[in-house]
Order: sequence, then C-alpha cells, then structure tokens
Amino acid sequence: MAGFVTALIPDLTLLHFRNTTEAGSTGGSRDKGLHGKLRPGVCYAVLDTVNSRHQRILVGVRLQQVAGRDKKVDLKTFSIQGVELSQNPTALFTETVGERQARVLNLNELKDKIENLGAQFKQYHSITDYHGMMFDLGIIPRRLRSASDRSKFYKLIEASLYGGISSAITRSLRDYLLPENLGVRKAFQDMESALRENRMTLEAIKVTQSDRDLFKHLITETTNYVASDYMRNANERRGNIEAALEFRREWYKAKSEQNLSQHRLIDLSREVAELAENEHTLEVDHQSAVDHLNLVLNALRHQEKISRYQEDVAELSERLEEQKIVVENANEALEESQAQFEQTEIEIDEVRTQLADYQQALDAQQTRALQYQQAITALEKAKTLCGLADLNVRNVSDYHAEFEAHAESLTETVLELEHKMSISEAAKSQFDKAYQLVCKIAGDIPRSAAWESAKELLREYPSQKLQAQQMPQLRTKLNELEQRYAQQQSAVKLLNDFNHRADSNLETADELEAYHAEQEALVDELSADLSEQVEMRSILRQKRENLTALYDENARKAPAWLTAQAALERLEEQSSETFQHSQDVMNFMQAQLVKERELTMQRDQLEQKRQQLDGQISRLSQPDGSEDTRLNALAERFGGVLLSELYDDVPIEDAPYFSALYGPARHAIVVRDLNAVREQLLQLDDCPDDLYLIEGDPTAFDDSVLSAQELELGVVVQVSARELRYSKFPETPLFGRAAREKHLETLQTQRDEVAEDYAQIAFDVQKCQRLHEHFSQFVGLHLALAFQPNPEELMAEINRERNEIDRELNQFNSGEQQLRIQLDSAKEKCSCLIN
Repeated sequence: MAGFVTALIPDLTLLHFRNTTEAGSTGGSRDKGLHGKLRPGVCYAVLDTVNSRHQRILVGVRLQQVAGRDKKVDLKTFSIQGVELSQNPTALFTETVGERQARVLNLNELKDKIENLGAQFKQYHSITDYHGMMFDLGIIPRRLRSASDRSKFYKLIEASLYGGISSAITRSLRDYLLPENLGVRKAFQDMESALRENRMTLEAIKVTQSDRDLFKHLITETTNYVASDYMRNANERRGNIEAALEFRREWYKAKSEQNLSQHRLIDLSREVAELAENEHTLEVDHQSAVDHLNLVLNALRHQEKISRYQEDVAELSERLEEQKIVVENANEALEESQAQFEQTEIEIDEVRTQLADYQQALDAQQTRALQYQQAITALEKAKTLCGLADLNVRNVSDYHAEFEAHAESLTETVLELEHKMSISEAAKSQFDKAYQLVCKIAGDIPRSAAWESAKELLREYPSQKLQAQQMPQLRTKLNELEQRYAQQQSAVKLLNDFNHRADSNLETADELEAYHAEQEALVDELSADLSEQVEMRSILRQKRENLTALYDENARKAPAWLTAQAALERLEEQSSETFQHSQDVMNFMQAQLVKERELTMQRDQLEQKRQQLDGQISRLSQPDGSEDTRLNALAERFGGVLLSELYDDVPIEDAPYFSALYGPARHAIVVRDLNAVREQLLQLDDCPDDLYLIEGDPTAFDDSVLSAQELELGVVVQVSARELRYSKFPETPLFGRAAREKHLETLQTQRDEVAEDYAQIAFDVQKCQRLHEHFSQFVGLHLALAFQPNPEELMAEINRERNEIDRELNQFNSGEQQLRIQLDSAKEKCSCLIN
C-alpha cells in the first residue's frame, strides 16, 4: 500500500503512513515515513496501467535514501509508454546477475534499456507535470494542480485504505469531487449504506464459512487422533509387556554376573594400583628424557641459525661493495653532467643576447621602411593636387617656396574685400530700418519716394503729437456712455424675462426688493429641509452598509457552518451523545482519553499475560517438557536420556507422585557410566546452574534406588543416612506426557480467552482512538462555528431589514429630488433679481 500511494502521489509532505496491522498484532512498523521502509540503494514504486484507449503506461517514482542524520528520501518521477503487454515490469527494472540473483537498475540504466526496447521514457521535474500527464492519459480523475488538490486526493485514498467507504470518504467526495450536485450526494449516501450492509453480510458469511471449516477440520483431526492414539496405546502395551518379561530375564542374568564381577573387580583393583605405581615411575623418566631432548633440539636450531646468519652477512658485505662502486660511478657521471649543463647555460645566454640585438635592428629597419612608404604616398598625392607631373624629391623645396608666396598675396586681397563688404552691409541695414518705419506710418510706398515721404512726415509731427495726447480722455468718455446704454438695455430685458419666468408683473424697485426677501426666506427653508433629508439618508445608508457587511460575513460562514453541523451530527451518531455546547464536546473528549488510557493499560496487561502463556506453552510443547533446551543437547552429548523421557507415559494420577519423588532432579539425565561423564564435565561451558546425573540403564530404569515414603500431601525421600528431602505434590505436574497435555490444554484455553479479550479491548482502543481523532479534527476545524446561530436564518432577517431600509431610501430620494428642484428654482430667481 505504501508503494501504491507513493507512486500515485509522490509528495514528501503527505507521505506519512499509519500502522496498518490487525488488532492485536505487534509486528507493525512504527516508522510513519519512507526512510525507514527503504534500504540503501535504488528502489522503485511503479503503477502498471492500461487506459481506456488500450495504452499501457507505467508511471512511478525512483526512491533512494539520502545520506545524513535527517533521514531524507530523494524522489524522481517518470513514465514509460510503448511497452508490450507481454513484458514483465519486474524484468524492466532489474538485471539478472546469476541464476537466483538480480540487481535493481539505476535511473540512467533504466532509460537506456527502455530506449533500446523502442519505448518512450520521460522524466518529470515537478509533481504538477507528473499529475498532468497522469490526468491526460486517464490514470487519475483530476489534474491536481496545487498542493491543496494533492492533499484532498491523498486524504481520499487514505480514508479508502484504512476504513472502506467511511464518513471521511463521504465528506471528501461531497466537498472535493461533487460539491454542488445534491442528487449525486444523496446517491452516494444510499450507496454508502448499501455497501455497509453488504460488507456486514459478507463478513457474516466469511465468519460462518470459517467456523464451518474449523469444525469440519476439528472433527476430522479428532477422529484421526483418537484412532491413532488407540492403536499406539495398544502397541505400546503389548511392547511394554514383552519388554518387561525380557527385562526380568536379563535382570536375573545380570544379577548372577554382578556377583562374579564383584570378585573380579577386587582382583582388578589390585592390578590397577600396581600399574598406577609403574606408570608414575615411567612418567617421571619420560619427562626427564623429554626435557633433555628439548635442550638438544634447541641447541641444534640455534647452531643452524648462526650459520645461516653468517652466510647472510657475507653475502650482504659483497652486495655493499658492489653498491659502493656503483655510487662512485654515478657521482662521476653527475659531475660531468653538471659541467656540461653549466657550459650549455653560458651558450644559451650568449645566443639570447645576439637574438635581442638582431630584434632591435630589425625593429629600426621596419620603422624606416614605414616612414619611407608614407613619404612616397604624400608625394604622389601632391602631384595629383598640384598637377605637377615633374614633381620629385629634388625640386619639391622650390615649388614649396613659390606656393607660399602666392598664398600670402591672396590672403591680403581677401582681407581688404571683407572689410569693404562689412561697411556696405552696415549702411544697407540702416536704410532698411528707416524704410520700414516710413512704410509703417505712411503705408506702402516705393523706395524711390521714401525720402520725400519721410520729410513730409517730419513736418506734420507736432500736430499729430497733440492729438495723440488728447486721445485717451475722449476714448474714456465714449466707453462710459456705451456701458450705460448697454446696462439699461440689459436691465429692461432681464426684467421682462424675470416677469415672464416668474409669472409676475414687477415694475418698481420696491416690488423687486420685497419679492427678493420672500425668495431668500424660501431658499433658507428649503435648504434646512434638504440638509435634514440628506442626514437621514446618510444614517440609513450607514445602517444598510452595516447590514450588508453582516450579511456577507454570514454568507461566508454559512458553508463552513453547514459542514460543521454535518460533522457534529456524525459525531453525535458515532458517540450516541447529544452536544449542546462546545464544553460538552471537550468534556466528552477528556472522558474518551481517560477511557482510552484505561483500555490501553488493560490491553498491555493482557498482552503481557498472553506472552507468558505462550512461553509456558512453548516450553511444555517440547517432547520432554523441559524448561531448558540445553538439557537435550547435554543428554545427546553424554549418550544418556532425560529422566522425563523415561517417565513420559506416566498416568496423570501418578504424575504428581513421580514429580515429587525426584524433586529438583526431575529434569536429570540418566547415563550408563558416571565415571565416563565426570571427565566431560570439565569441558562444559554452557549448562544449567544445577545439572543432575543419575547412573542407570535407560532401557531398564526404575525408582528402586530411592528410599521414599508417600504422605498425604507429598513424598519423603531418604537421600542419605543424614539427609531427608520432603517434596509436595505439585498442583500442575509436568512429569509425564498425559499431565503435560492436560496442562497444555488448560494453558491453550486460557491463552484463547486472553487473546479474545485482548482483541476485543484492542478493538475498543482503536475505536476510542478513531473517535478521539474525529473529535480532534472537529475541534480544530469546526468547533468555533458548530454552536453558533444558523447563518441562513440571520441572513433572512438581515434581508428583511435591508428591504425596509431600501423602501425608506427610495422615499427619501424622491422627496430630496423635489426639494432640490424647488431650491434650484428659488436660487435661480434670487440670482436673477441680484443681477
């Protein structure tokens, strides 16, 4: 599932996985991210899809751990198209190394392999491009352009993985895929209820089938077990009878042989003592001989080393002489090479000096050649400009002097002409100014008559000057008369227009003043009424704006309030509680936390008890009922048999007696010869703290070696002449297979009961956790709105108030318009009277 979600939504901000194991399991991973689910190296998460156009597309992600303590994972998205349907996806991403080994290809190797197959490989540098490709090819239902879309889609998949079609899926489908289609929402709700019923029915069918198969298997196994156990008991009984008779015959024979062996043992003991004394003497002699031999061998080895070292010294001396000769020759060759090197450096310096002199001379020669070339070019240009074909280096100075003299004479002539021309231009400018003045006074006249006209104007100048001085006074009087006449005509016209406009007949000044005072009083009254109307209208508009802001706020809160109410209803349905206030929700959450803590403690206690029962069952399931597995290895090593194996078929009513009879030695090992085992005890490094060994024949062992007296609650055993041991009958005897099987059945029944209780409490804990998670989401998202008044009802009330205010505003607008018309008319009349 983690690989599926990673390939579908490769966003590290969203990839945090839950523990998806069943209730009661302890093997779930506690790592919520990707880093802990990967191993070092390259890994791929790929989806193999075929769209509606029958195109096969492989889309996925290359995952690789990034070295460091922050546990990061590098993701590279890609897609593969054009691969044949017969091609195995695993073969595309791996390379076979051996018969049973393969290597995962890196991204570049995978790209080369895909191109060699003739398919198309494309890598994407952003999640948006990756999801856009998947949407275009019909792999996902939406384009997922933003992180919000990816988060919603991830939550949708997460809810489907962890809980089927739950309330989270219903909410995601309603708010994300079909936010406005109420019919489809109802259809999904019906579908959800139908699927819930089908799922419950399917689970009931599965439980019934599993119970039927279990009972059938139990009946079959019970029948087989009873038949086989009956045959085994019959065969063992017949074999035990035959073995008992054979053992009795062997016991009588062994008893006679024992008496003979005791006499032989006494004789053999004397021989053993004599042989031991001889062996000790021989061992002392042998040790002295061995010491002398070691001294001789050490002397020989030292002598061989000395001779070998002397040969090595002689050989090294010869090599040293040879190396000295070689070093002297090398020093002589070095001195010769040094002298040749110094002579070569001197010659190189001389050559560098000569080369520098040659370079300087070559630069000077190149400079003179360049100057000569420039002089030739200038001479050719002078020939062309002067038109002198015979110009050369020898006569160029003569021509230069002649041209300089000619240039000086031309310069003097030009200066005289420029002076005369400036005088003429000054005279001409003065004449033009005088002519323009005459033309301005007398009008356009020809230049030939300008002189006579100018003298006539000079004679008339005094009289013209007097008239010019009287001109402003005459003009002022004329303007005053014209203004008075115009004012009189305008006043008559305005009076006629005012009488016509005001529908009156005013003629005198008193009548006009009275009418003006009346109109001013009307203007003041209308202005007061208008200001009052404007003030009332502004108050209503302010009130309407406040209502509009409140309406917009409730309109924004309405969808969230509806969502909060739906969430609250789901919580009440899940918890079977009714919440009237936010504090009720917080109190219920606190109660759920306390309940979850108590259930968690009960679950942990049951888990610990189940582990203890499993350990006991595991120990008792061993063939000998031993609690220490090392006893089997020791019994095999010593060639003996565990005492519990010999009493494996003890009846259940005799099991407490034999268990108390042997006491701490009930897990002893029966061996044939204690003396042979005693030597091996020195080599033991891993054994129980107390290891009991009993000498006897495993095939004919009995408890006659112990002197015991059975009491009401236990057994008294005479261990030795000065030691008694009292052992009580154990409540759960482990001696004998029948007793172990009975105890195993009891333990397994207890374990099943504990496992059932654990599963129930674990389910209750998960239920509390899910309920607490839903309440936490509700508190974080909807608690602030869920218990507020209904925004839709508030919006309806605000609409009614706004409609009333709009009607009042319309009335004020019409009244204000009429007042403004009357006020404008009165002001216009007043302005006309003032004018």
